[in-house]
Amino acid sequence: MIGKVMMAAAVLAGAWTAVPSNGLAQQPARDTVRVTGSSTLYGFATRVAERFGRATPHRTPVVESSGTGGGMARFCAGIGMNTPDITLASRRILDSEIAACHDNSVDQITEFKIGYGGLVVVQPTDAPKLELSRRDLWQALAAEVPVDGRMMPNPNTLWAHVDKDLPSTPIRVYGPPPTSGTRDSLMQLALEPACRADSYVSGLPEADQRRVCGQLREDGAYINVKEDDAELIKRVANDRESAGVLGLQSALHAGGRLQYASMDGALPSGETIRTGDYPLIRALYFYLKDDHLGRVSGLKDYVQSFVSTAAIGPEGYLVEEGLIPLAPTELEDMQARALNLPEG
Repeated sequence: MIGKVMMAAAVLAGAWTAVPSNGLAQQPARDTVRVTGSSTLYGFATRVAERFGRATPHRTPVVESSGTGGGMARFCAGIGMNTPDITLASRRILDSEIAACHDNSVDQITEFKIGYGGLVVVQPTDAPKLELSRRDLWQALAAEVPVDGRMMPNPNTLWAHVDKDLPSTPIRVYGPPPTSGTRDSLMQLALEPACRADSYVSGLPEADQRRVCGQLREDGAYINVKEDDAELIKRVANDRESAGVLGLQSALHAGGRLQYASMDGALPSGETIRTGDYPLIRALYFYLKDDHLGRVSGLKDYVQSFVSTAAIGPEGYLVEEGLIPLAPTELEDMQARALNLPEG
């Protein structure tokens, strides 16, 4: 089954047999689903949990925001009632994370894609508007950029240094920390492609390209904000000369305090994301620990609620919250995957 991440792990580590969860049967069952992971998906998972708690006899699931990377670390720490049942991810699970799960006998994992989201650059509404390209963002945020035929520490301190048509305001961008899937998306969707497309960088050895295209500056122009999108929104809204990077669905909750920067000529919206005109688009996922099915009350039901048409269909309540829905065939696949989960 494509959704079984264990199949990817088999390719990564060679053929192997799933290891039984020693001692799990002796542990007491849990009556509450536990969810961790991406701050971008936190609001979605919480909304599903609240509805699930009201509409079913099960207890309301506990959802925490720990970032995609932090959630994967907790999820892959082992099998048992002291570990999460589900982790949320604003990117697909990495081979290294599959290996970490396998090392701790977390072999039976099912992947669910719930939809798509946009990565956005935001500013205070009264700030001079930024009309950016991915190259502009790379030139503003990379640790090193080409200067006079060699890679140098990034000298750009104003947006106008990147492009003369941009405002003469400081480059000060609040963004996600290294544990965040949104940070990974910023690198993968914007900075790395622009970096590798540069005529000087493209001539470097592959190892050097990976190094220079994979590092953000640490001189104060890019400011890490903890895994809390509300805090990031607050800091940008209160700093007229700043910008911020976060998920579109989180930015929708800014209450009119922020405006979007355009990217490669397109403003982010449901329509431009669906058509592909807006370039910073990513799939959103959650991962289920199959060994907990039958041990955690309501776990399978919560998964089915999360991928229901009512939640993530074209007119679902999560779509109203900013989720870009799956194609009909993708939605059907996710729902069939949830329906066919073992009872435990």
